[in-house]
Amino acid sequence: MARILPKATLIGALVALAGVSADAFGVKYHTEIMQTALFNVAPRLVAELKRIGSKATIQGFLPRAEQELVFANIARDQGDCGSPNDPRVPANPCIAVNTLVNLAVDPSSLAALRFLELEAASDHIDNETIPVASNAIFDARAAIRGYLAAGDFAAARKVLGGTLHTLQDFYAHSNFVETGGANRGEWERRLGKERDAFRPVPGGSQRLAQANERTCENGDYNSSGFLTTGYFFLPLNQDITSLDGFLVAAVRNFADWDIDAIKNPGKCRHGLQKENVGSPDCTIYQSGINKDAPCRAGFVEARGAALRHTEDFIIELIRDLRQSLGETNPKYAAAIAGFMGYEALSRLGNVRVLRYPGAPPKQTAWDGILEVGLNIWAVHPDIVVCVGPEGGRGVCSDECIDFEWENTNKRCFAPLGPNGAGVAVTNSGRVRIQAWDIDPGSRQLMADGWLDASDPCLHSVGQPCQIAHERGPLIVSFFPPGPDPGPSGTPPSAPPSPAPGAPPAPGAPPSARVPPAPSAVNSALSLRARDTCTGADRFMPASTAFAQSPAARQLGPDRSSQIYQATSFAMAIPDQPTKLSVLNAIRTRVGDGVYFGAVGPLLADQQQMQSVFTGYQSVAGAFAGALTSTGLDRWLPQSKPAPALALDVAGWVRKRLATPAQVSDALGMLLDGPVTAECAVNQLAQDGFVDTINGH
Repeated sequence: MARILPKATLIGALVALAGVSADAFGVKYHTEIMQTALFNVAPRLVAELKRIGSKATIQGFLPRAEQELVFANIARDQGDCGSPNDPRVPANPCIAVNTLVNLAVDPSSLAALRFLELEAASDHIDNETIPVASNAIFDARAAIRGYLAAGDFAAARKVLGGTLHTLQDFYAHSNFVETGGANRGEWERRLGKERDAFRPVPGGSQRLAQANERTCENGDYNSSGFLTTGYFFLPLNQDITSLDGFLVAAVRNFADWDIDAIKNPGKCRHGLQKENVGSPDCTIYQSGINKDAPCRAGFVEARGAALRHTEDFIIELIRDLRQSLGETNPKYAAAIAGFMGYEALSRLGNVRVLRYPGAPPKQTAWDGILEVGLNIWAVHPDIVVCVGPEGGRGVCSDECIDFEWENTNKRCFAPLGPNGAGVAVTNSGRVRIQAWDIDPGSRQLMADGWLDASDPCLHSVGQPCQIAHERGPLIVSFFPPGPDPGPSGTPPSAPPSPAPGAPPAPGAPPSARVPPAPSAVNSALSLRARDTCTGADRFMPASTAFAQSPAARQLGPDRSSQIYQATSFAMAIPDQPTKLSVLNAIRTRVGDGVYFGAVGPLLADQQQMQSVFTGYQSVAGAFAGALTSTGLDRWLPQSKPAPALALDVAGWVRKRLATPAQVSDALGMLLDGPVTAECAVNQLAQDGFVDTINGH
């Protein structure tokens, strides 16, 4: 049976802990350092390519490459909920551990906390592990060079992102700033430079504190003169196998967080602080050596040194690569370009058509074959797909004869280009994809659009690519040259015979069109929203704990349902500042008694909290699916499949809750009318989507 804490204790602990910084520069600061460093080093890498005579057209890191580096960095704090043991699979950080209200409802957050509890202190250079961390950085540096030389650029970015996190934490967790190095615009050049780089050298650089040497009094740093880092531990080693156990441990141990550092005589404590919502400052709960957040002394200097060293580390990697490969080796230029996201070539050899524009009942062309006895038209077009790089010659597929709309197992699979040789595209610029209906007596361009050539769907076998068009989306997938792999569990299908005549090659891109009006978006999506919130919710759960509480019985079923819907809506919002602003607005509107009567039971019922958060994610996923199925996603700045697009939905909701007036309007839907949390999410996501496609 779940142990339920008094509501005031539980709520207070969650609110207090919600922004606690644990064990590193905050995620936003690591992200800022990474993005700034990549922006600063990009011109130097581009200049190096030009110096050696490369013809590559490169301006900076492609967004995909930058994201991989940043995500690998963040995963060093949050854990990798993707494939952590496979360096060739980009990191997928678990949900942030510093949003503990989310932790109470999201298993991936629990995984992140478990990771933070079990990971090595040297990953963050805590607990005086500078020598261990330095050797690990040195080994990683060699591995990254190997990956770059071999063309394994995703692996190089993944290892580099995590390594740079450790390097950056050196400045946040050590006394390097206090010793004056950062004030001189320096960085610790020994870190990761060679094996055992911090071994004592007579007359050499500042040495490390030894195990028997005092560096702090009562956990607080004093001028010992030795290089050292603070001690950190989590107070959650009692029961982290369950969400309820986490909450109990957090509430019991919050006051003593990091207390063991003081018990280590003469050594430094890491310290604890909470970032304040809506403010760049923070509140110090416990003194210590860390410089993780703006309220800590030395934060600005530590961040500056971390940025300088991050940039230097990347440049030195390239220098090492030039020395090992030679600047005339084509692999050297390819390594720089590939590292920045411009992997050399991908050859698209075969194409499988998964969906074709104009599917019944909105078709505009068909074979016109009368099926005997049924008196209906068989809508089976003959189609080809043409692909070409921007500024280059396109090639077309063999003909897909009588394409089957509903044949979900086979669809149409055809060789691309003469003899299935395919077409080579670079991971820069754009790729044009067209679909033609070539039925006898007609030739119609049914779909015409562009994809960013770095789009994963062009480089991951079988991953769908989607081209939006007013007639409906064209969805295809590409395979390397070779036989049709066929769907799982079925034999390969033979490609159809070549068409007698090839259609025109890709031409100019389509002209720009005006995005649809809000009413058109509302009509196309047909979602349960503000004006159409009828029927039962599909995803958001009904009230359980709150419905049984005395406060709910006193309010009556209608009002208690409204309070529950508003509260569950707020608790499911992933963004912490937005969540708190909505909760505070609810409290102002309904009063403390009703507010705590609703929030307390919901927080204490972990199963219900899990259902609320899962419901929110499902609503976001359904909204993203509605966008892609209607083709409305073509108006977005970047084309994405529905699973990736679902992550943007929370941003659109947050956009529509950015001001007190907007929060008040959202709560008006929930507290003054028959709108449920599910309908509110749909309405706000829809409004945010409209704002986005109209450039607001």
